[in-house]
Amino acid sequence: LDTEPNPTPTPAEKKLAAPTIKSVKASAAKAGVVVKVIVNAVEGADHYDIYRTVNGKTVLAGSTASGKLVFKDKKAASLKGIKRASYRAVAVSKDANVKASDNGAAKTVKFTANVKIKKAAASGKSVKLSWKRNKKATGYVIYRSTKKNSGYRKVATTRKNTTSVTNKKGLKAGKTYYYKIATI
Repeated sequence: LDTEPNPTPTPAEKKLAAPTIKSVKASAAKAGVVVKVIVNAVEGADHYDIYRTVNGKTVLAGSTASGKLVFKDKKAASLKGIKRASYRAVAVSKDANVKASDNGAAKTVKFTANVKIKKAAASGKSVKLSWKRNKKATGYVIYRSTKKNSGYRKVATTRKNTTSVTNKKGLKAGKTYYYKIATI
């Protein structure tokens, strides 16, 4: 019989463990609504790719910095009208011989319903807005536009117990402005 020795077995492919999300929280920031995602560390991971799922569509929201466990999704402000978003992480190694992990379990953040403006009073070059407090809100983000259905830009953020704001910056007398208030 002609027998050949067994070839040297290849080492098992190394793969990082799937990370879990420690916490996901939406809050008001100068940029609007920001979602802070904190990942539980995985041994051997250099950084974490964070994926956001909204209405069944998943996109790469961004990555943590090397050696860091926190990612701030500043693009969450563009999710107006969305009630919730799910976040999951993938651990990534610097070592090219180690494969990235599978998706970790998702955690969901719920966005509170937006409030309606109760009163808007213009006086010279300022506008005072007031609204009814949303008990589930942790803050409010106020947006303004010169068009009713587009072009909104953040003009203010407030804390949860605030129910009015005066907008003075960038207003011109005789011009019509539209406002929306997002809760977080």
